[in-house]
Amino acid sequence: MLYSSGMLSWQDEGELADEARKVDWKRQYRLRQKWVDGTCKRSRIQLSEYARPRCVPVKLCKGIIFTANPEQKLKLYDSKDLKNLLASADFPENLRDRPAAIDVLVDTDNGNEFAIVVGFKGGQFSIFKFDRKTSVLAHAYSLHPTSLRGARSRELICHVAITDNFVLTVAASECLCLYRFPEKLTKSGLNLKDPTLISSLDAVTVSKPIEIKFTSNPSGLIASIVYGFGFPSASIGLQELRLSPEGRLLETRATSRLVPDTRPFAMHSPYTVSYSHPYLLTGHPDNLMTLYTVTSTADGLRISKGRQLTDHTSAVKAVRISKRGKAVSVGRFGEDMRVWDLEGVIGSGQRAFSAQEQSVQVRTNIGFELPIPRPQPGLPWIESPPWRHEGSGVVDWLDFDDERVVAVRETRGRPFPGTSLSVYDFA
Repeated sequence: MLYSSGMLSWQDEGELADEARKVDWKRQYRLRQKWVDGTCKRSRIQLSEYARPRCVPVKLCKGIIFTANPEQKLKLYDSKDLKNLLASADFPENLRDRPAAIDVLVDTDNGNEFAIVVGFKGGQFSIFKFDRKTSVLAHAYSLHPTSLRGARSRELICHVAITDNFVLTVAASECLCLYRFPEKLTKSGLNLKDPTLISSLDAVTVSKPIEIKFTSNPSGLIASIVYGFGFPSASIGLQELRLSPEGRLLETRATSRLVPDTRPFAMHSPYTVSYSHPYLLTGHPDNLMTLYTVTSTADGLRISKGRQLTDHTSAVKAVRISKRGKAVSVGRFGEDMRVWDLEGVIGSGQRAFSAQEQSVQVRTNIGFELPIPRPQPGLPWIESPPWRHEGSGVVDWLDFDDERVVAVRETRGRPFPGTSLSVYDFA
């Protein structure tokens, strides 16, 4: 029996239905074929001359690339043409800490107004507004959590999420804060009023990686937190905060699942994680990925048994899942980027996969590519090709939409030493 998407109810599926009514199906067919073949055009620009891990947070939304540069600027690029800088804005004078996280909210009514939240190393977060029609990018609000929680919040904000009139932050100490603003962030002006702290949670055993996100359902809003922890053995956990439309906390619940222990690195937490209901995907240091499905109903929350994916040739550094069940993953040194059809993986039941059925390797139409050796499943290291560090690099941020993949990578070597932004265009 093959898997049918009609058997599951996706959170946020109403938005996908609205988008489907506006689709150019001939163009979609050509685009889909390029994703299936893994063929695309790559363009790249230098963001910074310094190669520092996770120094330039990036987000791709509605064809715009949002970057928070360590040079104290928020910059917006056209994903179709990286030479086209749409807008830029300086961070406030009192925020001189390094930006560490970014998230973007688009107005669903017109698609031209954006709210951007940026988290900083010093524990602050700022909100910016962007109007695509006028190309105006302006600062709207800044908040230091100590004004609401006390001095112990003066830590790096490593994750942020934004929706409607809510902002969710996670500090380096695994302190989570949920804020509610009086009005919708895309509809408000540039003088936002102070938010209300709805919930504050502290974790004791949680370890990285962590991902936070908002999803909507008919009864309200769900704030989801995915995290790893290693006691008594490596596990992946998921916690949900269920909110009413007015922002009242209705319920909080959590579940977890052990990482499959058939690998030599099973005692280690995953390198990276991504969650888009119902799929939860983790990347590991032994070249493997694990796919879980999440069941979230009124009766309970559950993570299925993990299923291993084995196509990568190095430790999986970054993964990202789309709302439509497609995933992109990148190996440790950035040269091995793959596209996955997660619905096809689940629909296969328990049968074995060939490499071509699991994923497609992304191949660009510029430069010269050498064949990449195939690893054995579970093998933590393979011999590095001599060209690996020339022009490639460790990927620190990854995002994608229906047409493009965006990656920020730390590179050592020509032609882009430092930190670069790469766009893989399938359109």
